[in-house]
Amino acid sequence: MLVHILAILAALVWSFVVGFVWYGPLFGKAWSSYTKIKQNDKTMKANMKKYMLQNQIVSFISILVLSVLITVSDFHGVLDIFVFIMLSWLVFSVPAVMAPNIWEKKALGLGMINIFANLASLMVSAMILFLIIG
Repeated sequence: MLVHILAILAALVWSFVVGFVWYGPLFGKAWSSYTKIKQNDKTMKANMKKYMLQNQIVSFISILVLSVLITVSDFHGVLDIFVFIMLSWLVFSVPAVMAPNIWEKKALGLGMINIFANLASLMVSAMILFLIIG
């Protein structure tokens, strides 16, 4: 059980790192442009700890469930995990992120940044979990 907790925490930390890099150096300027949120926005800075905590709670739940799925599944290697994550992402994440993006008439680029950030985070988390508990 301790291994699972450590695996979940490791995946959570790396998921945060992926998000930091994704929405920072890689696509931070584009995301900021699409959302109209400036990097020096006072309201955003004032609420950053709250936003980060909320995001970490959601990520923790996702990684916890992912760890259960990996534990109860019969994956034989990294390729199995890759296929599982790709299919899960296509079935669950893409519609969940893109449908509101479409209906709220947000830029396609914003949806692409967000949906591929989700894929990158899922892949990193799943690989870490699989390598530790798989």
